[in-house]
Amino acid sequence: MLALAAQNGQVSTIDPTIAALLGQINSSMQTTGTVSTPVNVLNTQRYVYQSGGANDQYAPTTRVDFNLTDRHRLTGTYYWQRFLSKPDLLNNVDPQFPGFPNFAFQTSYRTTGSIGMRSTLGKNLVNDVKGGWQWSPNSFFANITPDMFNNQQGFSLGLTAANTDFSNLTNPSATRNMAPKCSACSPEVSFWSKPSLKTAMSWNPKSAWMPGSTIRHSSSRCPAAE
Repeated sequence: MLALAAQNGQVSTIDPTIAALLGQINSSMQTTGTVSTPVNVLNTQRYVYQSGGANDQYAPTTRVDFNLTDRHRLTGTYYWQRFLSKPDLLNNVDPQFPGFPNFAFQTSYRTTGSIGMRSTLGKNLVNDVKGGWQWSPNSFFANITPDMFNNQQGFSLGLTAANTDFSNLTNPSATRNMAPKCSACSPEVSFWSKPSLKTAMSWNPKSAWMPGSTIRHSSSRCPAAE
């Protein structure tokens, strides 16, 4: 093929970075997984392997009820959840080939809490005050470093093929930031919060009467985008 390219005045040598990367891919495929050749497709091989990882999740939940007096009850709840994924298999950022240096972690928290006071103000009069919040700081791919792309000369190299037999291999790409052919190319950090406050009063001499109000606020922030 290279001789034919030379005869037609085209590039007839293999780029050393590409050659080294293909060699690393071939070597990694020998360590684990399965290589197969699709029927009637002689220029393509299919490779499948099971990527390993560690995934720790914690989700303790608590509730406390405390009778301040025989007329006033204080209640508090709290839910704390943490995800720690190394690598983050859920978001497909495990190594594309066994032993490759580019992969990413996820460390995420989901927390919710509430506090309420129920007061019996009279024989037929009850007041409820409830407050709550949700706070969810998320850190995706914060372990990404430029060193993960040293085997690609600092780039993320990729090719696009719409057909499974690669008969229309097009769109070579070499990018330094977000690119479709790296497992994970840049970190993403975000914060999400949602406090709320609700009050309600019921008066029931014979029928229910319940005025009240609710205040909610939500916000999110993505420092990586700023």
